[in-house]
Amino acid sequence: MSGNGRDAYAQTCDPNFEDVMEARATLEAMREVEMAQRIIIRPDSVLEYSCFDDRINELAGAADAMFSDNIFSPDLFNIPVQTYDPTGPYAGFLPTINATTVTTPGNAEGVVRTGPNPPPFPPGRLYVSGLDTALSQIVYASMLQFLLSNFPHVYVAGTFSGVSATPGVCDPMKLVWDFVRCRNFSAANFRTFGELAVADPRTTPVACNVAARSTTWTTTIAAAFPAPGATGGVIPIDTHLDKFVSSCASVEPIPTGVQVFRGAPPTEVFEGAVCPAAGCYYDGSAGDCKP
Repeated sequence: MSGNGRDAYAQTCDPNFEDVMEARATLEAMREVEMAQRIIIRPDSVLEYSCFDDRINELAGAADAMFSDNIFSPDLFNIPVQTYDPTGPYAGFLPTINATTVTTPGNAEGVVRTGPNPPPFPPGRLYVSGLDTALSQIVYASMLQFLLSNFPHVYVAGTFSGVSATPGVCDPMKLVWDFVRCRNFSAANFRTFGELAVADPRTTPVACNVAARSTTWTTTIAAAFPAPGATGGVIPIDTHLDKFVSSCASVEPIPTGVQVFRGAPPTEVFEGAVCPAAGCYYDGSAGDCKP
């Protein structure tokens, strides 16, 4: 090829090409991460799956017949004061008990300890709902606060809806498993680069709201796909559409970079060229294409 042919093409080694490939790899990684974070859902609460609130209610109801808050007659703290005052050789070896104090055994007035105070609602009586209230305040309230703070949404990261649990049966784990197992493939679960630049798909159970995310996507897309002829971009394609005309006389031959030798031995040398217009040709002479 002659120098004329080589000069018609731009340099093929662009030092900015590596930056373009790095930007494209970054785009792919960003999409992989965000789509995985959208499709791979967060686990639900095991406490919800096990219907733990129902178990607390069952325990509170059953415990009424097991513990002292079921005592009404006689009232536990209204039993008359009992005094232990043995006689004979054992005198003084047992403590003396009254409503508020206990004396040390074997030392009539040595150490005095204050005994337990009866419940204040009203004094001298335990309510049958006492254990229920304790379970509610200590266990259920804490569990409810934990669930509302960490799982304030329906099952499967907020995507499960339309199916209710069987009344009286603890079956949310079965419902969630059936729902997840039977979910069909949906193209809506995937996004193009352009769609990801517009909106963050990570909306469940709560939106991510990452600062400057859209700007990062837009900037990276621009760096990954520079316009033809721009820094790092591909060489623009010249289609020569302007050469496809009906008149051969108006078409200028396009050099091929190949030298043509005519004659044997060669007596004439000229630069080869082609005529893009249909039915036109180049004969090596000066001027336009010939019909």
